[in-house]
Amino acid sequence: MIKQGWAALAATLYCIVSPSHATSPSEGQAAAERLLGSDGGEAQWQSYLPFTRKLNAWGVVVGSLAISTEAAGVPPAAMIEALHALAAAIDPERDLKTGDLFWVRYEQEYTVDGDPVGTGRVLWAELRTAAKGTVAIHRFRAGKSNAEPFWLATGQSTGMTSVRLPLERISISSGFGLRADPIDQPASRAWAMGPVRVTPATKQKARASNTLGKGNSTVDAEARAMMTRAGAVPPRPTSKLDDRRFERVTITGASGLTNPALAKPSFPNQATGASDVNVSPSRGLSISLSPVPPSEAPGATSQGTAARAVEPRAALVMHQGIDLVADPGTRVLAAADGILIGAAPNGGYGNWIEIEHEEKLSSVYGHLSAFAPGLVPGVRAQKGDLIGFVGNTGRSTGAHLHFELLSNGKPTNPVIHSSIKPPQLRGGDLERFRKVVARHLAEAQREGKPK
Repeated sequence: MIKQGWAALAATLYCIVSPSHATSPSEGQAAAERLLGSDGGEAQWQSYLPFTRKLNAWGVVVGSLAISTEAAGVPPAAMIEALHALAAAIDPERDLKTGDLFWVRYEQEYTVDGDPVGTGRVLWAELRTAAKGTVAIHRFRAGKSNAEPFWLATGQSTGMTSVRLPLERISISSGFGLRADPIDQPASRAWAMGPVRVTPATKQKARASNTLGKGNSTVDAEARAMMTRAGAVPPRPTSKLDDRRFERVTITGASGLTNPALAKPSFPNQATGASDVNVSPSRGLSISLSPVPPSEAPGATSQGTAARAVEPRAALVMHQGIDLVADPGTRVLAAADGILIGAAPNGGYGNWIEIEHEEKLSSVYGHLSAFAPGLVPGVRAQKGDLIGFVGNTGRSTGAHLHFELLSNGKPTNPVIHSSIKPPQLRGGDLERFRKVVARHLAEAQREGKPK
């Protein structure tokens, strides 16, 4: 009705502009089409607009995943974002091998002549690897967000976190929390470790490790509770015989037997401290244990009495970071954007770096072999910048990187801190995401995805 009304108006205008010519309905319609266009012309115009197709590609990995997907027909530019997302779950160089399978679902715009337009966009992708099993990523818009990033099939984000771990490859040899001090262990049991945290001398005097658990801080209270549960005792030196702790073992009986050899007892279990005495009941023997002053040990103190050395239980110390094993000279990267607080030798840390970040976070790096050029206090570091190299300086038993994350100046476990842990879909978002994943898999099966 509207277009007919405009056509009538156009015909009237045509008559006014050209009064000397007779006007027919066909001429009026032609005038209206010239002025407004026709339905046929609109359809013709629409036919020239680009259109979108959803396509699938699958194949076997030969060489790199990027080269393999390009050979299968996926636009290289479309795979860039997907490759970064997959790298959140696997190490492409270590975990992806020739012979692994891939499946990619992507969309691409085309002209009416069939020429591709733009870069294309991957909707979801799946890898079947021998090293890591099946890994899949799916696009999903969570909550009220305008972005539609990739998520792993578990609902974990593949996006970049505000803080990253400082090495390209992560192998943790010692975690956060109480542990036996490796420096005080026999050489055969030593492993890479980091020091109990100290503060640079420019700030305050370093705290001795054996004061842990004696203060009033939260860390001290936790340390006391954990040491009590573990039955730990303060460390005792074991390098000298005179410094070792001894127990007097006295064997007596109703018959007056005082010869320990006849009783053949087995001494209390040194690992558990439980009395494990193997004495014949018919002898009516009893055994008593009592401390022996170092001046009286070692050796028998009287007939029926002997002294034996008792190894002290391992002392526990608070490891306020994590130890990352790496070869000497491995590149150490800044965990997040921030301002360099210091880069210098620092007691047990050896060559030490501290960077102050936003949200009252700081990161600490210890035992470095060397610093990156130009590192001075006040310099701004970007996330991923080279700041140093893995080494074995300070109080260390082997090449590794000691890494700490401080929140409001207090040590926190880097592995589970919210700033370094990827977001996870929950509640309604997770339910909707699972439906999207199920729909993707159903579509793929209908379209011949290999099983």
